[in-house]
Amino acid sequence: MSILALDLATNTGWAWGNLEDGPEYGSVRLPSTDRDIGRFGLAFKNWLEAKLDATQPSLIAVEEPIFPSKNTQIMTLRKLYVLAGIVEMVAVERKIKIFEETIGTIRVGFLGHNKVNKQMKPYPITFACQERGWDPKTTDEADALALWVHAYRVWEPERSLKLDPLFMG
Repeated sequence: MSILALDLATNTGWAWGNLEDGPEYGSVRLPSTDRDIGRFGLAFKNWLEAKLDATQPSLIAVEEPIFPSKNTQIMTLRKLYVLAGIVEMVAVERKIKIFEETIGTIRVGFLGHNKVNKQMKPYPITFACQERGWDPKTTDEADALALWVHAYRVWEPERSLKLDPLFMG
C-alpha cells in the first residue's frame, strides 16, 4: 500500500510513500488569487492530478477542513472546502480510497497529545518528524508526515509499528 497524505492549505504539505521505502515529502504553494476560487481550485486540481500520475497511491489521506470559528475568514473556509472537495472528486474519478481525519486525532496519534499550535517553537510535530529521521522544511510538510504516519496506523496497524521512533533505528 502507498499513501499520499495532504495537509490542505494555500501552502499544501504532502507526504507520499510506502512502509518499505519510507516517505517522500514536500509542499506546494498555490497561487494568490484573492477571491477567484475557480482559478485557485484549478491550480490545485492540476497539481494534484500530476502528483497522482507520478505516485499512483492506493489511498489519499487528508486532514479534515477546519471548523469555522468567529475569527476565520470566509474566503479561507471557502478555499479549504474547495480543496477538500477537489481531492474527493478526483479520488472518486480515479477509484482511489480516501481517508479523512481531524487534526486533533492526527496529533494525538502522532504525539500522544493535542496541545499543539503552529506558533510553538520548536514545533512539536517537526521535532517528532526529526526523531524519525525526516527533515520537513515547513510545518505543512511536518503535518503531512504526521498524517501519513497516522493513516498507516489506521490502515496497517501492525506493520506501522516500524514508524515509531523506538523501532526506527
